[in-house]
Amino acid sequence: MRPSLFGYRRSRKSLFNCCPVGLWSVLAVTLAWSLMILLPSGLHAAEKKVTTVTLDEAYRMAIATHESVKIAGEGVVQAESNIDKATSALLPNVTASGNYTRYSKVISAGSFVIQPRQSSEIDLKLTQPLYHGGVWSARREALLLLDRSREGLGYSKDTIVITTARAYFDVLRAKKNVEIQNAALKRAREEGDVAAARFKVGEVTKSAVLRAEAETAGAEANLTNAETALMDSKTVLRRIIGTADEIDVVEPAPMAEITASMDQLINTAYAQRRDYRQSALDKTAAAEGIKVARGGYWPSLDLVGLFANRDQSPKTTFFLKQTISGGIVFNFPIFEGGLTRAQVSQAKSAYNQAELTNLSLKRDIAVQV
Repeated sequence: MRPSLFGYRRSRKSLFNCCPVGLWSVLAVTLAWSLMILLPSGLHAAEKKVTTVTLDEAYRMAIATHESVKIAGEGVVQAESNIDKATSALLPNVTASGNYTRYSKVISAGSFVIQPRQSSEIDLKLTQPLYHGGVWSARREALLLLDRSREGLGYSKDTIVITTARAYFDVLRAKKNVEIQNAALKRAREEGDVAAARFKVGEVTKSAVLRAEAETAGAEANLTNAETALMDSKTVLRRIIGTADEIDVVEPAPMAEITASMDQLINTAYAQRRDYRQSALDKTAAAEGIKVARGGYWPSLDLVGLFANRDQSPKTTFFLKQTISGGIVFNFPIFEGGLTRAQVSQAKSAYNQAELTNLSLKRDIAVQV
């Protein structure tokens, strides 16, 4: 049986009556808080301005902020420390040492005191290396590795510039694609309007209208995909240049035409590519590494000076409070278990590896050019 309007009004009234007044107050407060939370974020998004970034500005921002450049910079700092380590092997070494000894009893023979109750000693020792095999080669190797690290820093900057350029032109391409898809959607809608008008006057069948609607739907989907690709490409560019602001790009001026021959371009790449110069420095440093390893076969010569200050209680009969001495220490390795031979073999293998890497990179550069 169909309910009457009066019955419906009564039931609605009873529904409102069953809700206490406090519940409506809670709902009103909750709605107000929700608006206060959501509204500032919406205003902030609306006020977020778009910054136009040129290609040169993108280069500078990426070099200044990207982590890969900073990591390469730390590599230069470490290489400079390696030079200090290699130089320290040529400089004098000063050490101080002290000891205190307490004996169980005093031993004497007649008027001669042989063992005191306690004794202490402070020594100051100076060691100046005169000759160590491979030390100078190790310093030359450290200098070469410093040059290699500096080239690596430049190569990291070059790499981030190329990466930035690719991301920048991806944004330009995606932006142009959005314009193309917008024009295609506008054209599809106009064709749909024409088909609908012609259908009304009986010039075309319903299938023409449906076909136009399908083309419009496809154009809308293509536009959505293009806009998504533009958002993604901008996100990648923002990550590279280190900014969280909304950005826009402008098309840079066209580059000058390349007029050099292929051989000239390849030779220019050999001279200018930092990774190729890095590889050449690796090869030279590996050659110095062989000399460093072979230094283990040669003797070492050190000049040693010693100042000793002693104290005893009671003093022994022939006690000397202070002594100063000097000498030359000569060491010649006779047998060390094959360690030096293994190090030389390892250094030769590292040189062969560096040489092959250099050759492989040279061929790759020619193909890339």
